Amino acid sequence: MIFQNFGFNRLRVVSAGGNDPDAQAFINATGISGTTATAINQLVLDLKSYSLWTKMVAIYPLVGGTSSSTSYNLKNTAQYQVTWNGTITFASTGVAGNGTTGWGNTGLNPSATGLFGSGAHLSTYARTSGNAAAYDIGANRYPNIAPSPEWMIARFTNDRYTAFGNVVPGNPYIIATSATYHTQLYTGTHDGTLTPTLYKNGTQLATSSSKGYSIVNNNIALLALNKVDSGGAQIQSDFSSREYAWFSIGLYLTSTEVGNLSTAVTTFQTSLGRNVA
Repeated sequence: MIFQNFGFNRLRVVSAGGNDPDAQAFINATGISGTTATAINQLVLDLKSYSLWTKMVAIYPLVGGTSSSTSYNLKNTAQYQVTWNGTITFASTGVAGNGTTGWGNTGLNPSATGLFGSGAHLSTYARTSGNAAAYDIGANRYPNIAPSPEWMIARFTNDRYTAFGNVVPGNPYIIATSATYHTQLYTGTHDGTLTPTLYKNGTQLATSSSKGYSIVNNNIALLALNKVDSGGAQIQSDFSSREYAWFSIGLYLTSTEVGNLSTAVTTFQTSLGRNVA
């Protein structure tokens, strides 16, 4: 008997459903399906194609519309799952706080990970605007006592936005001012030396060459500031009432990488019909 080789001897191994294995792990954990699962798979593929996946420590795409599905970390579903607290609204479009009690504890303490010695980034995608003093994402230690490392993206009155730095009372770190800064993707990134920079989408808003870099020793909060006071008590403040559709925490990103992240996140949000202008 003669056997012909028709080129079928090369076995291609794929994950269930043909998805990227990391995307499939998230799909399994959250129970999402359909268009949402497809969008997550493409997001993971895009982040990997831009070499951003390895820069991420936690990614919260906030999909599925439940407290459980929105709590999972896309980068690793076994790490840094969010514990939601207070009053929060969960929807297919994302997660919204109530401005007084709602916040998420990521369980991610940058100091404890040992990963951030060469810099870090935070990013957040807001779907709704607001001008009240509030933190989109943030953590600090011993507030109002210098030096006090603070990792955050926050907004204050008069349309000011700030990101990253060491607290020196009365001396903020990065400030960008504009009435158009309320929604879409904000990324604060610090190169681990003296250059924290704030971007909206892929456009630089502000930078500073005068602030040092310290790694905060406290869990990062979503929708609020998580802080430890000088007496060691854990407290939260500056709660946000906006709706969010993305958060990420990871290593330092260059300006090119921030632009690529914006492209990937915008594509993701658009595929789910929740991108905002």
